[in-house]
Amino acid sequence: MANEGSRKKETVRFRRLAAAFAVGIGLSAIAVLALRERSARPAGVPLREPPPPPLAFLSEDLRNYELAAFPPSVLRGGKLIAQRRCLECHRINGDGNVKGLALKGLAARRPRSWIIAHFKDPKAFSATSRMPSYAALPERDLAAMADYLLTLR
Repeated sequence: MANEGSRKKETVRFRRLAAAFAVGIGLSAIAVLALRERSARPAGVPLREPPPPPLAFLSEDLRNYELAAFPPSVLRGGKLIAQRRCLECHRINGDGNVKGLALKGLAARRPRSWIIAHFKDPKAFSATSRMPSYAALPERDLAAMADYLLTLR
């Protein structure tokens, strides 16, 4: 029972951190509600896939991931995806919205160069796209975002 009580406290603390983080970067309430617990895996078993944003940068959640296994550009890309509020339209590992395409498994569908070009001019690839252009971002940021997306299998 003591373990169950501490798990509930941890869940409440996690949800508070998630809400505070989401407010800090301006995510919509929908994205906050879409966050779900990641307790299905046994404790102490780290994930080998980078965490989906915005969870990627909540210190309480980082213990579940082997972050040292990823290049800095992948982690930077995840942070940029969170800051650019991509989950308001897209889904990653079940988190986010369904207005846009699911981003997990993108590596199997598109090469890195396509992803970067799409960030710069989404309407060139789909005339009806509602995705904003990120052409004003530095090339380094676009590459980091693509690197992050390409690790999601």
